[in-house]
Amino acid sequence: MLHQLYQGVLKHILSWCKKMLTSVELDEHIRRLPPTFGVQHFKNGFLALAQISGTERKNMAKILLAYLVGWVPNAMLIAIRSILDFIYIAQYPTQDEITLGYLEKALDDFYQHCNVFKQLRIHKDFDIPKFHSLVHYVKSIQLFGTTDNYNTEMFEQFHIDFAKKAWQASNHQDKRPQMTQWLSRREKVAMFDEFLLQTKDSPSVDDGWPPRKSKPAIQIVNRPPRPKVAIITIEQEHNAPFFSLSLKQYINQFLPSSEKATR
Repeated sequence: MLHQLYQGVLKHILSWCKKMLTSVELDEHIRRLPPTFGVQHFKNGFLALAQISGTERKNMAKILLAYLVGWVPNAMLIAIRSILDFIYIAQYPTQDEITLGYLEKALDDFYQHCNVFKQLRIHKDFDIPKFHSLVHYVKSIQLFGTTDNYNTEMFEQFHIDFAKKAWQASNHQDKRPQMTQWLSRREKVAMFDEFLLQTKDSPSVDDGWPPRKSKPAIQIVNRPPRPKVAIITIEQEHNAPFFSLSLKQYINQFLPSSEKATR
């Protein structure tokens, strides 16, 4: 999926967009997009990216239509939207005849409108192996199941964990023994963590370690859409008169007794 759809098909689409609009114009449109939670904000555009990773390609796909609306013909928008629909539907963890119908329709819509690239002299033909492979997706899913059964992206992640991170942990001199030792230590730590998880609730096993307090998982956005909002404003705009009281009670549970607020 990564190399075929994102690094293959989407890469072609992005290159055609750069022919329709100059790279400078594209970057100007991208920089104007406001930061949004869950979407990477390319504050310097695409030109500043020396080497584009798979994750960055996926984030590009999320904002692709947003910076093209109003600047390219509708037929081109429909063609690009259809390709994006195909990419996302092909990654469904479960498929049935209905979703496969959506997949076929997305591909049909693309081929019905792809002539716009020829008319605009952006690309002369579509004899591209990556695009031809899209025709076989439905049949492959019917024969072998959903694409996550034979997607190589998982092994790409193994390369990051077992090679890139290990190399970064070394001093970059005589790397192989250091990388091997680093991986061995990580495996031992992971095995010990698994042992602790298995024996945590077992009263018959005493490993001599004090009980570990589990902390609640808290996730906070890095860039709030409205920073520095007064508490009274939150209570008024969201009709939450007890927000300040609830916030104090929540924070109190993480503070030592001597620092807890009493009011």
